[in-house]
Formats: sequence, C-alpha cells, structure tokens
Amino acid sequence: MTDTNTEIKTPGAPSDSSQSNCSTLGDKLPEEIARVQEVLIEYDKCGAPGALAASFMRQDLRRASDAMIQGDVVEMIGAYHRLKEYSL
Repeated sequence: MTDTNTEIKTPGAPSDSSQSNCSTLGDKLPEEIARVQEVLIEYDKCGAPGALAASFMRQDLRRASDAMIQGDVVEMIGAYHRLKEYSL
C-alpha cells in the first residue's frame, strides 16, 4: 500500500514551513514605517531637542512611502535600512 501523504523533498529546496516564515521587503517596509512613526511621536514630545531628528525621520518616512508608491525597489531597500537606524 502506498502512502499518499508522503512529501518528496528536493535537497536544498526550502520546506513549506520555512517559506511561511519568509518575509519580503513589501512586508517589512510598511512595518518599519509604522515603527518609525511611533518613534517620531516620542521625538515630537521632546520639543526643540528632538526637532532635528524628527525632521530627518519625516524625510525618510516620505522617501519610503514615495518609493513604495513608485515601485522603486532600490530606493525601498535604502529607505528600509535608513528607517532601521531610528530608535528611542
């Protein structure tokens, strides 16, 4: 009797479970935009001391959004890495 539920695995091929854990730039950049928007709120609360950093964040958030709208993958990668630099 043959087991019809047997899965054939090719060496080096990703399994279904690893594919479900895989993230794309299209997934991660919006998450990073949302995170930096939360960081920006905190910098705005600081007033003048946080104004310069907040200005840079707004610029990078705008560039990230524009890159997504235009489908500019190269700029999206750059924007993602710039946004990753921001923290509290």
